[in-house]
Amino acid sequence: MVTTEFRYTRTAAVLAYLRRHIAEHGTPPSIRDIVRGLGLPATGSVTPHLRILREAGLVSWEAGKARTLRLTGKEAG
Repeated sequence: MVTTEFRYTRTAAVLAYLRRHIAEHGTPPSIRDIVRGLGLPATGSVTPHLRILREAGLVSWEAGKARTLRLTGKEAG
């Protein structure tokens, strides 16, 4: 597992939620799942943190498609 420090605590919380949801359910969460799971106010509050994770090479997704969030090889390994 890759250990990465993030400027924002919420970014680390989003990554931890992704790991936990995939481990428990075998599928990636939706953005709304993340919002509910972390008690955030709106779906737009998750997007900047997902972009940070993508730029760090830890997650990827297919734009415009539901539930395509994936931990990358760097993170999943």
